[in-house]
Amino acid sequence: MSRSCCTNALESDVPSPAEQASPKFYAREDALAALVTFLLSGALYFYGMSPSVTLQDSGELVTAAYHFGVPHPSGYPLWTLLAWLWRHLVPCGNPAWQICTFSVFCGALTAALVTLLAKRSTLLVLQAIRWRTPLPPPVTRVLELCSGISAGLLFACNRSVWHWACVPERLGLTTLLHLLTLSLFFHWLLHPKRTRWLLLSILLCGLAFANDNRASYFIPTMLLLVTFAMGTNRISTRPKASWHPRTWMPALHDFWTLLCATLLATGALHLFVACSYGWPSFHWGYSSDLNVAMVALIAGLILLLVLGWLRWLSWRLAVALVAVFLLALLVYFYLPLAASTHPPMNWGYTASYDGFLHHITRGSYSRPTLFEWLSWPHLLNLIEVLGQQYTVALSLLGLAGVLGLGVTWRFMAAQGRHVLFFVWGALLATGLGLMFTDCYQFGFQQNEYIYGHFATLMSMSALVIAHACAVLLAWVWTRARTLRSICLVAGCGAMLLAPLAPLHRNWDSCNQHGHDFGYEFGFRMFNPGGGYPPMERDAILFAGTDAGLFTSTYLVFCESQVQAEHRYISPRLDAQLCRTFDRRDVTILAQNSLADGTYMEQIRDHYSVDRPRADQPATLEKFLPWQRAVMRYAWHRLGRDTTYPDHPIVLPNTDEANAAFKKFVEDVQAGHIQPGKVMLDENGRIGEEPVQGVMAINGILAKWIFDRNKGQHTFYYEESYIIPWMYPYLQPAGTIMKLAQLPLPTPQQNPTLWADIQQHDFAYWTQLLRDLNRRPEFRRDHAAQQAFSKLRCAIAGIYEFQHLDAAAEAAYRQAVATCPDNQATVFRLATLLARQKNFAAAVATLRDLYQRDPANAQVREALEEFEALLRKSAEKSTPTYPAGVSPTNTAPSGLVTPWSADQK
Repeated sequence: MSRSCCTNALESDVPSPAEQASPKFYAREDALAALVTFLLSGALYFYGMSPSVTLQDSGELVTAAYHFGVPHPSGYPLWTLLAWLWRHLVPCGNPAWQICTFSVFCGALTAALVTLLAKRSTLLVLQAIRWRTPLPPPVTRVLELCSGISAGLLFACNRSVWHWACVPERLGLTTLLHLLTLSLFFHWLLHPKRTRWLLLSILLCGLAFANDNRASYFIPTMLLLVTFAMGTNRISTRPKASWHPRTWMPALHDFWTLLCATLLATGALHLFVACSYGWPSFHWGYSSDLNVAMVALIAGLILLLVLGWLRWLSWRLAVALVAVFLLALLVYFYLPLAASTHPPMNWGYTASYDGFLHHITRGSYSRPTLFEWLSWPHLLNLIEVLGQQYTVALSLLGLAGVLGLGVTWRFMAAQGRHVLFFVWGALLATGLGLMFTDCYQFGFQQNEYIYGHFATLMSMSALVIAHACAVLLAWVWTRARTLRSICLVAGCGAMLLAPLAPLHRNWDSCNQHGHDFGYEFGFRMFNPGGGYPPMERDAILFAGTDAGLFTSTYLVFCESQVQAEHRYISPRLDAQLCRTFDRRDVTILAQNSLADGTYMEQIRDHYSVDRPRADQPATLEKFLPWQRAVMRYAWHRLGRDTTYPDHPIVLPNTDEANAAFKKFVEDVQAGHIQPGKVMLDENGRIGEEPVQGVMAINGILAKWIFDRNKGQHTFYYEESYIIPWMYPYLQPAGTIMKLAQLPLPTPQQNPTLWADIQQHDFAYWTQLLRDLNRRPEFRRDHAAQQAFSKLRCAIAGIYEFQHLDAAAEAAYRQAVATCPDNQATVFRLATLLARQKNFAAAVATLRDLYQRDPANAQVREALEEFEALLRKSAEKSTPTYPAGVSPTNTAPSGLVTPWSADQK
């Protein structure tokens, strides 16, 4: 057949006979292939799931899901609600294990969806290409089956989905919703007249947005890109088509409908958020949110009226799409409802109107811009991630497949082109969507959070690889005259064995079988062992790091409140202590968040002397009537009456908290706080160094709480950022530290006391680190290494403050040996060595860190500065410390030492 005849025959939207013969979107064989992938990936995830809480966000997420609460912004209401329902369906296991099975289910179902998409799309591509020798149906069936299963298992063994399917986290549901949206949208692309599939895909798009409003920006972008590409395809394939508006505007009917719906939905959402802070206070140009809302609404209404009148879009469908999307967002009202039940995890205090809006808009987090992510280092990092996961050979094969199919797409049938538009549009939209996430904040470290945001991109990459492999094998089959069967069997076998590459590559980083370090991390805070007594009753714990705060919260509010048979029994800890663990008497405070007004409202409701009680109406006056009714109903049904400690504590009220901020401003203006650490603008607000400024306020509030409660409660401290006033009171208490009621005597005043402290502490940590390093799981668990390294580094700071430099250096080296790429620990050790004028050792320490993370600009700058100090010391000149480093300040990491002259 000549090229012109072939082109004319294919340049139409009439489906081919093969397409007409298969009216069903998914056949029974597709379901069986998806079931195989679901069972294989589910078995892999179930074996590799964590036995209890992990060291990332799972502690607070499980606590929120277990107690019908609210996790960190943006609240993840859909995941929290579904996980709360799911844990009632699992009759056995500890709370974290129960919810982890939900992650296993979501991950396996996502891999099955990838199989469905890959199998069906491969079939359409193979049918759309005009081969020299027509492919027999059995060959096509084998190729699509193998490519579908291969793509599903490639994605299942990918780090972006495997790790999050083995821990009690929310990213698995996010990826599942994305793939469900793509599957239904793909169904609509093949059958555009069936608008119910488009409505369902938009409904799932809204639910995905309700689950995680960061990772769902790419979905509307993908819908618009693909529909626009399909519209332009219809224009280009029409005979004698011109670019007159009367020709191409109606052809973009679906695109205009979706664009109008997107503008109207965007405008409605932004208008709600902007005007919720008070419409009279806004005027044009005052608020960017209001500007976006007005522009989007006006543009959407103009499109709806003008193009609807010209019949270039369906206004009924556009309005229906907006209504369905906004209907899905009603899930967000879970947040104020759950917050009104007085849950132990009540992040953002969303029961209040301002707290709800601040929470869902992620106001407590910085927002990345396009130019912060769109840079060559980050793009190269993205390419490196793809190459690492699918191997260089498969990645190059996928790229060749993209180029090859791009050359032949003009000679494909309509549905084959639709597949290419779908996959390419999804790839491009996913890349654009990543620019609106916060993965750039992690820099060049390829940790689990970056891979979690890359999950949808990995699924589309798996589709590309599957298409390339199937098309290559089909081409070989049509060209080969002999050994066709052998080539086909060998190629299909290679496709089915390809997932072994990411399986082997990611086994150590994703397999969480036996990884109970999160539980052990939290358990040792309360029962350190090794000769240290358990945490005293009715104690107050200042928990700073995410690992310390979340694991202790989980143990207090989940493990302590379930029956003994549902508690986790660690094989490496005292079984009887695990079985009888109940520390509901402990008050947990996050010292890093005390300056946050919503957090203070939360802990006042949990721990203060005037906390609300269902049997005391006077304490509920600050709540709305419906919130009081919900609280009274949930008080006994959800167990709120036995959730919190019996003995309340004294916490600062709003006026006293404002007084702490005023004192901070006065200290800065008076020069008591070094200007180099904290800057105020002309209005007295925190300026260039907000973290240090906020931590200064947190330190003032922590001192206020300590002074008013130390007579009735014992204080323990798990350090994140340094709070200088605490150091004279601190002594080791196992893995964390204990605050004495009065400052301890110095080593010069009581050398015997500090000799005993050092002997006990080093014996404890030497044995603990020896036991941890004997476990192969610990040697491949970077999060566990980092968490325990941070604990050891914090205790080393006590010795450095007390001028016990030998003990401090030994403790710092233990911390560095536990996690060699822990930047904060390495910087503190290098600063100690520099203060001792041991510049060669400081440079060697930083050089080792730089070799582990050569893309880290901060480490490179610090190394260059310390190398300059080493050269000056070799020249016997007076050493000059680099910017930000002095005998009373830490290294260029920006950490603040606790013994500056103005605060000691």
